[in-house]
Amino acid sequence: MAVAPNLTIAGDGTTHENVNYEAKLVHLPVHSYTDDKSTKPKHVTRTLGVHSATDHTSETQVKGWKEVLLEVVEIFMNSPLAKSAHLQLSLKQFFEKLKGMNSDHAEDQKKAFQLFAQLKRDVAMEALGAKKIAEMHTNEVNKILSKRHLILSMIVVVKKHGMC
Repeated sequence: MAVAPNLTIAGDGTTHENVNYEAKLVHLPVHSYTDDKSTKPKHVTRTLGVHSATDHTSETQVKGWKEVLLEVVEIFMNSPLAKSAHLQLSLKQFFEKLKGMNSDHAEDQKKAFQLFAQLKRDVAMEALGAKKIAEMHTNEVNKILSKRHLILSMIVVVKKHGMC
């Protein structure tokens, strides 16, 4: 996942004896492990496991995805491969690379898609903001931060005195 330029996810759930189970899969292009770098990447599906869930709501499904992905990130970042190849992987990078989601047509899946779309928008906006701040002069950043601090202070005062 660290070197894949993009990826998609898929999942499905079922209930067995009143226990919800969620299967999670990731689809991504991978290169061969041979020394031949001229080969085209092959698209593969990798399982991220089957996990129990408290319920089958969209929010729980997205939370489950985040938990599993954080675990994958932690394992990868502590692996000899990541260290020797100087590779990085973060949840933010995962959502930047995420290009699609496969699921059934159930309403909870449609809502989960919307929640993932919002996560992607949040990550994109954060990246754009970070890029803009990196391009700014220190004085400009300080002005913005001081204005924000002033506004937050005013909100605290207004709430404290019951003015809103």
